[in-house]
Amino acid sequence: MRVQGIARVLEDSDYLQVKSTCLDHQDWVQVYTKKEISIWSQLLPNSCYNMIKASAIYKDIPPDIVFDVLQDSEYRSKWDKYMTKQDYPPNKNHVRGNVILSGYYIRAKGDGSEVFYVSHVDPRGKLPTWFVNRIDMPRIDLKKCERSEERQEIVDESKAAPGKESDNEED
Repeated sequence: MRVQGIARVLEDSDYLQVKSTCLDHQDWVQVYTKKEISIWSQLLPNSCYNMIKASAIYKDIPPDIVFDVLQDSEYRSKWDKYMTKQDYPPNKNHVRGNVILSGYYIRAKGDGSEVFYVSHVDPRGKLPTWFVNRIDMPRIDLKKCERSEERQEIVDESKAAPGKESDNEED
């Protein structure tokens, strides 16, 4: 059962909605494209705020590694500045927005991955709608997920030898 303003565990129907939203480009306006990254925006009925989605193609990073990078909160805090604290209790001096829909969809593409991010949020508060829609772009900088020198920190633990701890040092 869905209750407005209450956090809950995602259900199968939520995952299916994220997937279909990411893959269906009908009624979306592409607002940015450069190399392997695209961003779309859509104004939905019964909402003043745009829904956004982004996609990025990583030709040499398999889906399981992308998933691990996104789900590992300890490592994610190194590249996602919004992942600094796990708990944000209510504060009378701040406005708490409402996440209507937000999620990732990752799929294999050749030897790499295609990663989608979708977000529809009502930020609440006093900011004018036109301003929010103007600046509402993905908070996850998909460019930061690309291979770099720091890429060596990511270890596929599923391929580690049983009984041996995975580490980043070479043997």
